[in-house]
Amino acid sequence: MTEYSTGEHVNSSINVHIVPRLGSRKLISVTPIVVERFLYELEADGVGRGDQVNILRTLKAILRDAYDKGAMVDARRSLLGRGRLPSW
Repeated sequence: MTEYSTGEHVNSSINVHIVPRLGSRKLISVTPIVVERFLYELEADGVGRGDQVNILRTLKAILRDAYDKGAMVDARRSLLGRGRLPSW
C-alpha cells in the first residue's frame, strides 16, 4: 500500500471530490443543505466514512478561509446571523 502525504490527500479531496461536485457553484451558494447533499453523494458513490470526514474537513477549511477573506460577505448576512460560521 502506498502512503500519501497530507498534501496529496488534500489535493485528491479537492480535485476528485469537491471540484467535480461543487466547483460550478458560487461560494455563497454553498449552504449547509448543499453540504449535506454533497456528503450524501459521497456516501452513495461508496466513499468510505473516514474519507468522507477528511473530505469534509478540507471543504470546511476552504469555506472558512473564503469567509475569513471576505469572499462570502453575503453569506454573513443570510446564513450567519450574528457573524458565526455554521458548523458544517
